[in-house]
Amino acid sequence: MKARNSILIFLLSFAALPSHAQQSTVNASQVVDRWRAAVHSDKASNSAVITTVSTEDGIPGTVQDWISNTDFRREVQRNVDESQLLLTKQRKERRDWNGWVRKVEGQELERFATGVDEERVISFGPPREMGSADMSQSDDHSAYLLRYKPEGGWTTTWYIDAKTFLPLKSVRPGDDSEITTSYSDWRNANGVMTPYHAVVTETEIPDYHWDRRSVEYKSTLSKDTFAPLVPGPSDTTLAPNAPPIPFTMEANHIVFNVSVNGRPPIGFILDTGADQNVINSTRLEEFGLKTYAKTMTSGGGNSAEYTYAAGATFTLPGVELHNQHVSVIDQTGLERALGVKFG
Repeated sequence: MKARNSILIFLLSFAALPSHAQQSTVNASQVVDRWRAAVHSDKASNSAVITTVSTEDGIPGTVQDWISNTDFRREVQRNVDESQLLLTKQRKERRDWNGWVRKVEGQELERFATGVDEERVISFGPPREMGSADMSQSDDHSAYLLRYKPEGGWTTTWYIDAKTFLPLKSVRPGDDSEITTSYSDWRNANGVMTPYHAVVTETEIPDYHWDRRSVEYKSTLSKDTFAPLVPGPSDTTLAPNAPPIPFTMEANHIVFNVSVNGRPPIGFILDTGADQNVINSTRLEEFGLKTYAKTMTSGGGNSAEYTYAAGATFTLPGVELHNQHVSVIDQTGLERALGVKFG
């Protein structure tokens, strides 16, 4: 009788095991197959045109993406500025808010490629090669974690709901920290399930959200869609007899004297690692500038709030940069450290 009871207790204990004990036998390929079935990847066309509204950097704007299996184009229209990104087999370039078109390469290209791959996965479902990704489960066994490295990009971790097999979120590297995108409001668009809302979180930077306005799947996109980006009008004047521009060295920093909007010249550091012109917030009124939007930046282990401004014209001997968009940050600490007044 005791032996029967022991067997019965063992069988009942086995039957009472949580469902995740059975789920642990699922491999990455099976998760990808169920994910593809959940979003109806077989119904997705090869291309799509997606319109989204975004609040990145606290600035409302519209983002339009043209995306295929190989090519990508993005146009961002915000209240005060615009930008474009083109990534094809032949061209990888970006048009910034000042209308300048330049080649994208190195880590910047890898970062953009990672974000574009994320967009492809959300738009068309996971590629079958993701079935070879490293897989684990969340601590509470509510999600499968797939770590996938797209071609030319950085490893992204996808959290897949163990019940619905729809992505809960993705986590990918950013410039200085991880970028987490949490997806919700899944809807059927031309037979394909896709999220219409997401919240983007990055360390030390305010969260922002995006909302889909339309998702149109197409069999093909016009070749003109991925034509080379067109630069804006030149924003630079260089005098034919421009003299050499003097500079000083301050603690191994190259410093030019620059006039902003016709004001008396003041020191500006030449920073070869920066991708934006930066104005000292304490001199905004002096330069006749007003800010818009607000975000955060990090560097050297610290973070700081910064804003944006438009309409800054920089003048040096024999050269002028007209009507520039700039970042605005308090540089009082830098002035103290180097003993120089900075604009």
